[in-house]
Amino acid sequence: MSIAGLEAITSKRLQDPLEERKLIQIVSWVAGLALLGAALGVVYQALGRRRDASVYPPPGRLVDLGTHRLQLLEAGDGSPTVLLEAGLMSTVLSWSELQRALAGSFRVVSYDRAGLGWSELGPMPRTADRIVEELHTLLDRATIAPPYVLVGHSFGGLTMPLFAARFPDEVAGMVLVDSSRDQRFAHFPRLELIPWCREGDLNPQGPKPGGF
Repeated sequence: MSIAGLEAITSKRLQDPLEERKLIQIVSWVAGLALLGAALGVVYQALGRRRDASVYPPPGRLVDLGTHRLQLLEAGDGSPTVLLEAGLMSTVLSWSELQRALAGSFRVVSYDRAGLGWSELGPMPRTADRIVEELHTLLDRATIAPPYVLVGHSFGGLTMPLFAARFPDEVAGMVLVDSSRDQRFAHFPRLELIPWCREGDLNPQGPKPGGF
């Protein structure tokens, strides 16, 4: 049968009121089922989140920044405060063993960046500048005073040097662990801006002999 013949039959059926009503009913049922599935998905997700919140409560406390809340986990006492920045998609759980070990001698703080772990979603875009500003606000709202020893793992190799550059008077030292590097950090006036860094610490090619 030709295409023209099929079009003629289809047109004739659509002109029949009974066929037209059947078609409307079918479309309505499909749309209704789709909406019902979406509604059930929303309910399921909400119930799942409520259950997770009761079964897996945040190990730390949620601090309100005004736009969203970030989870902060503290352990130990003393000064300076060791501030732990996790890798790109990591949470406070990645620092659990180290935080417990250091807490015997220092006050140790870890946190979840916006949208990770127990922290809420934050404003977009999620730039390194915004992350550093949120971290500084978090410390202020949580009344955790400087000085800080910054520890950045992987992605933290981008944010921790930026924090040190923004707030040099609040930083007592910095340790980068298997960190990501950015060429722009190689051009910092290291000995003036961050006097506690040894030569080569912010060198994307790795530390020079004698550095750590």
